[in-house]
Amino acid sequence: MKLIYSLVLFLSTLAAIGGPCNFTISGAPIVENFIPTGLDATYSVNISDPSTGPNNLCRRYFVTFSKGSANTYSNRKAFLTGSDTLDYNLYKRSNQRRLLKDFADSNNNSSVLNGRTDRDLNPTFYFYLFPEASDKRGGTYSDTILVSLYSGRINRTNFFEDSFNMNVNINVPKYANVSLVERNGAYDEFDTSQFIDFSTLTTGESGSFDVRIKSNAGYSLSIVSQNGNKMKHLTQNSFIDYQFFVDGNLQSVSNSPTVIGSGVGITPAAGSVHQIDIVVGNVANKLSGAYRDNLTLTVTTTE
Repeated sequence: MKLIYSLVLFLSTLAAIGGPCNFTISGAPIVENFIPTGLDATYSVNISDPSTGPNNLCRRYFVTFSKGSANTYSNRKAFLTGSDTLDYNLYKRSNQRRLLKDFADSNNNSSVLNGRTDRDLNPTFYFYLFPEASDKRGGTYSDTILVSLYSGRINRTNFFEDSFNMNVNINVPKYANVSLVERNGAYDEFDTSQFIDFSTLTTGESGSFDVRIKSNAGYSLSIVSQNGNKMKHLTQNSFIDYQFFVDGNLQSVSNSPTVIGSGVGITPAAGSVHQIDIVVGNVANKLSGAYRDNLTLTVTTTE
């Protein structure tokens, strides 16, 4: 006689549930524009109005905040790249008082948001962006904070109820500015034009100026020549060629944009400089009179 034994294994899954009070929590992302001198802003989280659960436990709650991507409270950091960061932090009180922390790092109410469900369902907290002494690379700096809600009191009976990821986005506006100055001149935001007067044109005569650029998101410098690398007689259809040098290198320019310089990241404090030299071509047998070309330089960000 053969006995056959069988084992039937039932597999099932349990849906994730919150704590006994059925609290839920939500909140808007932190979105701010960068200010070099720092900034304060007020935000809040939204806690659901509970309708079930033990009365004594569910009358109170507290909210905790993780360290974020930098894994530190001093200071939390929003990242653009690995080395480009902005320091910020989150506080329970204004004026950078009572740093908000995670559950494991808190043992009293000073480092969490706490309240009663019968009157405090939208607790506020304070975002502080620290001042920056140096220029910052343009772009959106980001971090993610896990915000967790618990029923009860932090130093007594409590239960995890709900959580959400709060995004932190700080925008550093991108810019690229150009200044046209005399040779070796300092950057001047109000000096954006140069007039090179050759007086009486002679073959091989030269003029020069510097282009200084300040950018926090890379740059591309382009040029357009109205007459296509030539000076034109003001009243007649006569032209004189000229050579255009950028940082000592001969560059052909035309009546379409031509890139003559570029850079990445943040430029030096004094600006990136490109030296421009213009050399008059052969003037033999040319009509007498005034000749001119108009050059337009444009700088744009590239990152």
